[in-house]
Amino acid sequence: MKTSAVEIFVAPGANNDSALQVDVVAVYDHTLLTRLLAMPATAWFTTKPQITLDYPDGFRVWNWQLVPGTQMVATDVSPDSGKSYDILVFAGYAAPGDHRARLGKLDHVRLSMGPTGFTAQEIP
Repeated sequence: MKTSAVEIFVAPGANNDSALQVDVVAVYDHTLLTRLLAMPATAWFTTKPQITLDYPDGFRVWNWQLVPGTQMVATDVSPDSGKSYDILVFAGYAAPGDHRARLGKLDHVRLSMGPTGFTAQEIP
């Protein structure tokens, strides 16, 4: 997969004006990918310690906790050795929803974190 950089913009007041946890996950195990694609962000954040035990070499995570009204650029986001099946993002919103997206085919990604959800788009 080819994601190499992620820009994250957290809108003022997003997530009930609370910090927002964001995980970008490169997945190296096909069984794990199938499992994660069916998992909402709340389940990801709750079960991540067990998933780490079950699939110690199955994924890599880049993690940030951002407050509303901030932005950041991560240019060191790229899967190890290019052998990932896909790249996912999970956002820890308090609002209901899956709050998960696939990024794998996007190179330079902008995540726009709104009040109750986010969008992911490639930056040309």
